[in-house]
Amino acid sequence: MKRFAILSIAVMLFAVVAACEGMGGPRAPRGPVEMFITDTVTLPFTNKATEYDVEDEDVSLDIHYLDDHVLPYVEVEPFVNLIEGAIVSADIEITYDDYKVTLYLFIEYEEDEEYDDDEYELVLDYERNSVTFNRFGFFSAISEATETDFGKGLSTFDYISTDPTSVTVDLFDYDLFLVKDQDMFLMPFHLANLFLSGSMYDVYYNGDHLYGVDSYQVSWTNTSLLTELTNSSLQGSEIPQALLEDNYNFMRFVFDYFYGLRPAPGVIDYNDVLDDAETDLMQSGMPHYVAIREAVRALDDLHSSPVSTGYYVAFDQNYVPWDPFRLSADSRMRQFYQSMVYDIDRCYYGTSPAVTYNDAETIAMVHIGGFSADTPDEFHDRLEAVEAKGTVEKVIVDLACNTGGIIGTMFQTLGYMTDEPMPYHRMNTTDKSTASTWIESENEAFDFEWYILASPVTYSAGNMMVQMAKEIGFATIIGEKTTGGASSVKTIISPTGAIFVISSTSVFTNEKYETLEFGVNVDTGWTLSRAQINSPSAVIERVEQED
Repeated sequence: MKRFAILSIAVMLFAVVAACEGMGGPRAPRGPVEMFITDTVTLPFTNKATEYDVEDEDVSLDIHYLDDHVLPYVEVEPFVNLIEGAIVSADIEITYDDYKVTLYLFIEYEEDEEYDDDEYELVLDYERNSVTFNRFGFFSAISEATETDFGKGLSTFDYISTDPTSVTVDLFDYDLFLVKDQDMFLMPFHLANLFLSGSMYDVYYNGDHLYGVDSYQVSWTNTSLLTELTNSSLQGSEIPQALLEDNYNFMRFVFDYFYGLRPAPGVIDYNDVLDDAETDLMQSGMPHYVAIREAVRALDDLHSSPVSTGYYVAFDQNYVPWDPFRLSADSRMRQFYQSMVYDIDRCYYGTSPAVTYNDAETIAMVHIGGFSADTPDEFHDRLEAVEAKGTVEKVIVDLACNTGGIIGTMFQTLGYMTDEPMPYHRMNTTDKSTASTWIESENEAFDFEWYILASPVTYSAGNMMVQMAKEIGFATIIGEKTTGGASSVKTIISPTGAIFVISSTSVFTNEKYETLEFGVNVDTGWTLSRAQINSPSAVIERVEQED
């Protein structure tokens, strides 16, 4: 299969990626799992996604239940074929060898592109009850291109990487089982969704129906979608104890292998979080979903947050809103909201003007609150208006209230500020690989003396933009150190239907492959007070003083 590098950029820049990391040395095989199908139901499938064209007319999938358990299982190949259009199903070669299923994908790039051809392999070993993959990139490489081109106008200038480490996961450690029943290779539905649905697509199971969704559609504010997903005949019934245990084991697996912020100084240990929550997670009904919500929030990570209850209770939008100020004073989340709501309240109340000028109209301050699909065009239009003044020499790009968004559109926006290749460094906390991509934009940069205003509210893609501008060296970074945020996010759907997002194992770094999780400093001598940051005119006045 040939792909252009620009497609890889688009997928890479919008990806929410997952991973698994092996722990310890090789183990003696414990033998295949002896479980058998006791019931099979055929559930209809509906594609709700807008970024992927997946066939759903008269489409269904067989769901299997084993030894009277309630955890749903699926066959590997039918699941892969179900969501063709969201993943490159036709290009995934699936082979069977006794107790092994191997999924193989080869990506060949054009000769004039910077990327090396890649081989991706995922091996499901039904005798050892293990999963092995040769590189983390498998989970994003199988993704189909999105309808929206998030890599529009971007191309690869250069690319370097280090080889990943092959990883084997022993599923016995989590009481999760691959099962071969006669000639059927089965795996838990929620593991299939985690491994095989690509980086930006998910399949939701509610006991009655299957729904395909864009991962970014699944927001707690999208009440109509979440109401439909969780509308099930199981609503109001008791959650079986066996499913509660399966749900807990699945969450242990997710936090051990899919969570990017490994225990480290300044990061809460997710094992402690799950240990503290175990008793509450074993409750039924709303208390169960509240326990999941609180466990995710206890990570104290702005990239990890609850989204929705599951299908055993009716969806309630009040499930998510909360008061971060009840957290301890040293909590990262509390400090972030303290900065936004009280110290730099123009971020909270949305009072930042699109463009502000000094009296002489020689300095302009242009506001960017986040990176959506519309941001590059909006930024371009504002800069054109600034340029039309004919007097402006300096432009301050206001990222003080920028909490992130789509990385691809951040690159497109940055392309209006510099013609230099833009460095995109990252590491994977799972397969230990690193990669750097230098990206060029077809956008023509405006000719101004650039400043970028950062603050403790600047986060995620905003944080990355500050680091990239600093590394390239075309802008002066002013204000206060950013809050950080270094991971893309991964949507997780648990066996009881709860939806939450976590920091993925794809971590953005500086050129030394040091994480950006804890923020980027401003340039020496350019620290501003929060009162100054809160006032566009005060920021402009500080830049005027340099004249």
